Amino acid sequence: MGLPIVVLPFVNAALASRAPFLRNVESLRAESVSILLGPGEIEPHQPHTGGSMIDSYPWHLGLDKAESMLGNRQG
Repeated sequence: MGLPIVVLPFVNAALASRAPFLRNVESLRAESVSILLGPGEIEPHQPHTGGSMIDSYPWHLGLDKAESMLGNRQG
């Protein structure tokens, strides 16, 4: 498609460690979807703590990544 697709998973550590989740992350990455998950990006939070973190969620990282992907295409 040529569109930058960026995913910022808001996921707890228990779900993020499950095999189906990990397989799907790898499958999407194989299709050039940028998933900001892991060290230096979005780290999974501890179960039952997400509600207190939503207001500080780094949405800007997704926008920054999409802009950089568009910049790479245009230049």
